[in-house]
Amino acid sequence: MSTPVRTPQSSQDTDPWRRRVDSGDWDAITAEVNEYGGALLPQLVGRVADLASLSIAFLVPAAAYLGIAFFAAATSRKAPVTLAEPAQSLH
Repeated sequence: MSTPVRTPQSSQDTDPWRRRVDSGDWDAITAEVNEYGGALLPQLVGRVADLASLSIAFLVPAAAYLGIAFFAAATSRKAPVTLAEPAQSLH
């Protein structure tokens, strides 16, 4: 399945990052990710452990969890808190 190439329609579409992403060979990327079952983080931890040490490799998932936490904090919506009415006396 081939990814269609997008044509720029606005100034946002001419963003260099968008062009870089659109120029990727997504069929090859998908095949490589599917080879690992989508679990890229364990592969990265193993590579870092081989190159540095296991202690340093544990910083990879820590950084991923920090990224998830920052994303959650940045995208969370502050919902108004409504307090429940006090319960009526049972007497």
